[in-house]
Amino acid sequence: MDKYKIDDLSDEENNHLLKCLEDYRAKKTKEQELEKSYQDIMSTQGFDALGRFTDHFETGLERVVWTIFDERKEGYAAHVQYEQGDKITLLDGQGVKIREPITLDSRSAEWAEYFEMCATLRIDPFGNSNYFVGLTKKKKN
Repeated sequence: MDKYKIDDLSDEENNHLLKCLEDYRAKKTKEQELEKSYQDIMSTQGFDALGRFTDHFETGLERVVWTIFDERKEGYAAHVQYEQGDKITLLDGQGVKIREPITLDSRSAEWAEYFEMCATLRIDPFGNSNYFVGLTKKKKN
């Protein structure tokens, strides 16, 4: 990578650029730590995907559904796809298993209602971001 010297910057401009660089480096470090954390949990537990258990208001359905939100991504790409027959495992914030895996049936997989899923998992619906969900995809024949 080439280095460039920028002349004629005021102290204020120089300080601003240094602050931007510092913010950028902190953001990259946080992203790398998050990626490592996800990879460690997934490889240790053998999951196909991992994310935060969270609620999502689905406009077309006019209700709140549950989702697995991968913090490493943005927008709809962050919503982990799951289907009937997949297994989910509830984990605490450090990736330690809290509950035995449950197999998603038609009631829990296809746009299942959020509060019903919280009751199934026996968790507080208002503290959802404290939990990870590990996803194990069903085996294809």
